[in-house]
Amino acid sequence: MIPENGKRRPLLAIHPNRKLLYKLDNISNITQMTVAPFIGKELEYWVKLHNAIQLPENDNNTSDEDASIQLTNHNGVVISVLEDLNRKVDLTQNLWENKVKFESIALFSILNDNGVNYDPRTVKEYLKSNLGWNPLAADQASKVAEQIRSGNRYKQYREDVDKYVSYWADEFSKK
Repeated sequence: MIPENGKRRPLLAIHPNRKLLYKLDNISNITQMTVAPFIGKELEYWVKLHNAIQLPENDNNTSDEDASIQLTNHNGVVISVLEDLNRKVDLTQNLWENKVKFESIALFSILNDNGVNYDPRTVKEYLKSNLGWNPLAADQASKVAEQIRSGNRYKQYREDVDKYVSYWADEFSKK
């Protein structure tokens, strides 16, 4: 039996078929849905329909370090935030760690406050693979993103939070 209300919990669907996925889509109050198909290509239509994040397939020839995770249009704001973070942080300067932490706190807090969902592992891989960040810096940003997503509230002051989110959405729509 499929519940009508997800009670603000995540949902994991293992090897679903098309019919089951459509039923799962109708459950209200699901915070996040993770789908693990038996064969990834089986559900490409569903991934495209929902602009879902598609994690890389890991085989024996690919390590986590080499995996490149593609963020989809659904996460356009997150892409804009990461590109903004990349512009704000100069990894060639001494003490880049403080700048990464400070900017990550500000940007991920804004995303979290506005209900924009992100996956810290995807953030880390995107920073490394797409923006050329070193593993230490990407890991630091990812850890801050995870802490904020888990409810850690860093002490900080921000003005015009809504302007940031609108700016990132506009930046992504220009691409």
